[in-house]
Amino acid sequence: MKFGNICELFNLIELIIIDSDYKGSIIGFDPIDNFEKILKTKELNCEIENPISPENLEPLITKLTQNLMPYLDQDLDPLISKIPIKYNPKENSFMIFYDGEKKSRGKILDILNNEFKSDFTIISFSSPKTSQLERIYSQLIAEDEKKLNQNQKRL
Repeated sequence: MKFGNICELFNLIELIIIDSDYKGSIIGFDPIDNFEKILKTKELNCEIENPISPENLEPLITKLTQNLMPYLDQDLDPLISKIPIKYNPKENSFMIFYDGEKKSRGKILDILNNEFKSDFTIISFSSPKTSQLERIYSQLIAEDEKKLNQNQKRL
């Protein structure tokens, strides 16, 4: 059984994997931006002022998806999410999985502010680092285990 740890040191991230004998190995040590390049999927959190009523949610998600389609992640991993835009009613926020381009992020914010101002008011627009780090870590662990299995097959 393996488990690990993610440590943020200033602007550097250290990823450590610990095996069943409690021996640790550093599997990554780099600025967060370099780790994020590993990910194909980027996410944005868009917190809104007031909750969306259940009867308005589905049509709103459909409209959001249609308007943001050119900027959404077209190859979204179903293990991450089956849909590119999710609503969290507890936090009054949308999670938007997009293509990761800086220009796309600006276009998404512009569309949300201009084309949806009658539907909601944005109070926060950000890119969460923690969940991305967890995905990076999982991806690196999977790659590490794959290499280990390939090496064991050769023996």
